[in-house]
Amino acid sequence: MFIHCRQSSAIACLLLTATTTLSSFSNGFSIVSSPANIGKSNTLSLLHATPNNKNGESNNNDMHLYRQARITTPLLTALFTTLFSNVSPANAGIGSVIPFEVTRKEKFAGSVTNSVILLRMKATLRKSGYYAKKAVIGTFKPKDDLSVALVTEFGDGRLFNLAEDSSAVEKYVEASNEKPHALILYGQDVDISPSGEVGNITGDDLKTTEKAIMEKLVGKGLKDFTLVGGIVIHRVKTGGKDAGEDCFFPVSITSTVDGKVTDIFPEVFGDLPTPRQTVVLL
Repeated sequence: MFIHCRQSSAIACLLLTATTTLSSFSNGFSIVSSPANIGKSNTLSLLHATPNNKNGESNNNDMHLYRQARITTPLLTALFTTLFSNVSPANAGIGSVIPFEVTRKEKFAGSVTNSVILLRMKATLRKSGYYAKKAVIGTFKPKDDLSVALVTEFGDGRLFNLAEDSSAVEKYVEASNEKPHALILYGQDVDISPSGEVGNITGDDLKTTEKAIMEKLVGKGLKDFTLVGGIVIHRVKTGGKDAGEDCFFPVSITSTVDGKVTDIFPEVFGDLPTPRQTVVLL
């Protein structure tokens, strides 16, 4: 918006300058100009239009007239060239194709940035008492930006790997004076390069992982825990337009309260075009 306003002001100034220049030399003459013909040999047609050409004044006026035309023609040419050649869209350069985004939307339709994932989860999990420092945050996959963000948003500063050590859950439950909550992120990882190439999907399939997580959490004293499964899409963090925030392709999110499992995917991610039934996880 700001760039567009500055450009409009510049154009207005050029028009005003051109108009003033034309009018200042047109006393006694009619100057006919055409922007399309500016710069050509007969750009200005100077038509004699005053009655004050008696007693030898005509030659002097003609000389003065041609001198003015010789001076003003290059000026007007430059003004109009600048005016018409420099007009460009206010958002020039914006909207260029980013290979990462093209591949992400094609291969992982429904994936969104980590920050959007957090906003959606907050809107739903707050209703169940998930607040900062009110839940233990764990992963069943390598640590990534999303799991760290979950610790900041819901956890107490610690992140444990459930695949390596499930005792952290028991310790948390024992130390908690309130209703214990646990939030577990699991799934797979994939890289998309700046050129749009998809790397290998790493990690165990979600169904197998979810079953293993449930076995580790049962009997640990947790009354309320949420499992979030999907594919973390990694993106380069430096490199101009190719850099950016990681994304997440949600596949499953369930809430277990007092042993009852509820699918809350429709509430959290239901509006996303995620093909839950057709996605193939390697």
